[in-house]
Amino acid sequence: MLFTRTNNGISYFPDYRSAIGNENHLDYFKFIGRMVAKGIFDGQLLECHFARSLYKIILGNDLTFEDLEDFDPILYNNLSKILKEENVENLCLVFTYSKDNFDKGEDVELIEGGSSIDVTNENKHEYVQKYVYYVMYGIVRRQIDFFLKGFYEVISKDLISIFTYKELEILIAGLHNFEVADLKANT
Repeated sequence: MLFTRTNNGISYFPDYRSAIGNENHLDYFKFIGRMVAKGIFDGQLLECHFARSLYKIILGNDLTFEDLEDFDPILYNNLSKILKEENVENLCLVFTYSKDNFDKGEDVELIEGGSSIDVTNENKHEYVQKYVYYVMYGIVRRQIDFFLKGFYEVISKDLISIFTYKELEILIAGLHNFEVADLKANT
């Protein structure tokens, strides 16, 4: 599987497990990048919405903590609680991400030596920033980089960067489904 549905249930994002049983998965991401850009170039809509973070990565925009709310609302709420926590030390966190690889857990260090660095009140913002960046980009860096390589072969980064991430989503997938009755009632 190359893409997976995000936890918001609406959008898609590259699957970090795409390499399992598929040696050519990066070539597929490059091809998909080309096809998405070709769709924009030809004015053809795709019937899928990507995660906001992927649109921002295509445009070269920085990822923010707020982007996580669209990507994974549950994780967003949990990390928000960490930021509000007055005694983060009580949570016994370190600068790692626990990655699930089919019943095999793997801890990935978010910074060098992260497995031995405790999260404290002083560094909790850095921890959340590194965690969010890893979840939305680091874990699928290779897949996204090949996707971008293919995309930029068709439409250069300079040309696509004139759009906002919302405009890019409309160019790629059109508007989300909406209820006509709701539209009539609120316009």
